[in-house]
Amino acid sequence: MIEYGDLRQVNHKKNMMKTIISIITILFSGATQAQAPITQDFESFETWSNTLAGELPDYWDGFNRVIEFNNMPIGDVICIKRDTLDPKDGNYAVEITSESVLGGAAVPGLLTTGDLLIDFNTQTGDIIGGEAFTNTPTHFNGWFKYSPAGIDTAFISIGFLFNSVEILEAQLIIDTIASTWTEFSIPLNFPVGVNPDSVNIVFGSTISSDLIPAGSKLSIDAIEFKYQTANTSSLGKKSDLKIFPIPISSLFTIKTNHETISEIKILDALGRSVFKTPGNTNSINIDASNFQKGTYYVEITTESGRTIETIEIK
Repeated sequence: MIEYGDLRQVNHKKNMMKTIISIITILFSGATQAQAPITQDFESFETWSNTLAGELPDYWDGFNRVIEFNNMPIGDVICIKRDTLDPKDGNYAVEITSESVLGGAAVPGLLTTGDLLIDFNTQTGDIIGGEAFTNTPTHFNGWFKYSPAGIDTAFISIGFLFNSVEILEAQLIIDTIASTWTEFSIPLNFPVGVNPDSVNIVFGSTISSDLIPAGSKLSIDAIEFKYQTANTSSLGKKSDLKIFPIPISSLFTIKTNHETISEIKILDALGRSVFKTPGNTNSINIDASNFQKGTYYVEITTESGRTIETIEIK
């Protein structure tokens, strides 16, 4: 599982498509669709509807559009497709691919719970709106696969707003190949006492705004919001969980006073898993002598819940 959030900012509303097409001038046409909340806080992309170009999962907007020149349709750009061969959950996953336009420059594959607006005449775009949403989940979870074209980077971005002001944005940056389904978990740290009124989720096959490589493919499935339950609080108490010695240079110990540890995962600063072990004990020794110096996230799971601690290896 990859866990990563609030470590790198992605301005998906203004910067993702500053330059879309530079070799021809074309007009983008297509209809946006009304949005609705993710059913039961879970989405496995099982229901799709036809659009003017291709099809999209219900309640999502994406880069599937008819291209027009002088008010005449001359082709389609279809960046969003159903994955029917290898879904993680149910019958379908969603494939998001950077595609060439009429054999020329490529556009990024984008899927959003908001509305995707693009003007090919001015070569600008925007993602606006979102879903009505008033909850404060602790994590945004799901599964992805990624196949970049050359050196490319995908992203997952989620932003929460109140009265049109963004109160929280968190991202996952995907810069490595993931040929099999890989779990992700993005922590959501809301300001105390502030609830959102809407949410915008954006998946992108490339983070570039120009020189976009065609063929980068990001697959997404089984996304959901997670909420902290009442029985997870005991492990979070510093009196019950100890990591020592500090600072860490080689061997260190994770210990709980009253809980049995069922699993420990360690992730680096980019959210990549570097260590995983089962538990069934309340004390585990870990050899970090081969770890590179830097910040790591330790995910500790017990019978009553999960907590994430930050450590520095010197």
